[in-house]
Amino acid sequence: STYMELGFVDDCPAHLLTSPHFPSKVGGKPAWLDWTNVPGDKELACDVCKEPMIFLAQVYTGGLIESVACFHRTLFVFACRSGKCTATGGPASGFKVFRSQLPRANKFYSEEPPEDEEEIAFTPPVELCAVCGCRADNKCSRCGKIHYCTVSHQRAHWPAHKKVCGASADAQEKKEGGSEATLVYPELELIMDDEPDVAPERSEEDRLHEYTETVARLGVGKEEDDDIGADFEKDFKKEDPVFERFRSRIEVEKGQVLRFHREGEPLWIGSQVPTAADVPACARCGAARVFEFQLMPQLLSHLALDDEKDSLDFGVIACYTCTDSCRIGDAGYVSEFLWHNPVNVKDESGSAGGPAAAAAADDDD
Repeated sequence: STYMELGFVDDCPAHLLTSPHFPSKVGGKPAWLDWTNVPGDKELACDVCKEPMIFLAQVYTGGLIESVACFHRTLFVFACRSGKCTATGGPASGFKVFRSQLPRANKFYSEEPPEDEEEIAFTPPVELCAVCGCRADNKCSRCGKIHYCTVSHQRAHWPAHKKVCGASADAQEKKEGGSEATLVYPELELIMDDEPDVAPERSEEDRLHEYTETVARLGVGKEEDDDIGADFEKDFKKEDPVFERFRSRIEVEKGQVLRFHREGEPLWIGSQVPTAADVPACARCGAARVFEFQLMPQLLSHLALDDEKDSLDFGVIACYTCTDSCRIGDAGYVSEFLWHNPVNVKDESGSAGGPAAAAAADDDD
């Protein structure tokens, strides 16, 4: 398996998050890699509500796969904005992920790496939606200068666009000044770093031994303290071991929003995990898929979500990709597989709390 890395978000100059810099990032519009067959509204429609999905994150893994065809390689994750579509555990119906890759010598980018702070002039060779940044096959019927992927995104953009409709495209962009921000998530750089050493995980026997020692130390177990001891043991047994393992593992770096470990094992937050049979083989070449990375619920606190119940919410989103990272060719982008692992719900009245609430609590401690 490859090394384990953690992903954290931070502010970054916008020009460094554009395609020629091969960024890893969350939010904003996708910085597409291959400009052949960029996904459009049909590919990015939510399987549940059929509304266009919004870009969530992209992870650049250039150099990871020993293949000439994978010199550049990026995985793109999209999500429906509706919590109703993303709440179900299992195969992630409200999410989609696409893999794209290019050889070093390609028709879009220089073979030499960009300078760290270099601002590279780059004009996308295809028309993109002014709202979400995916391929746009429609345009404003009045000015013909602004493009959209769907009618719904054109309607969402109209309050801002109508003020400048008819002006030059450059003038429109300056005057509208990021009006699409009401639909896309805040744009942040995704910075990868090695996971620090963590303490070995405690077995059930170790935890029970710790409990027994604690009882003895507190003097619980005397006749007059039987009720206290019973309550203590009841609380111990109610503890969710899966969530406790998750919480213990992230304790050293609570701000992590992504865990990358190709061919490793995910860090689950709940008990709804896939079997080998649940992860389909690559639809393109038939090879098995392997775990590559997971998005963490801590990411939700960086997305400027509203407080409505229907907002995006998730536990762990695990991404599985083709073992061979097979050639894509002129297809440009191929779908890979996502699994949603939600937080367990308590058997008693109420719930364990939404994943967003759990992540926020961990971050605030």
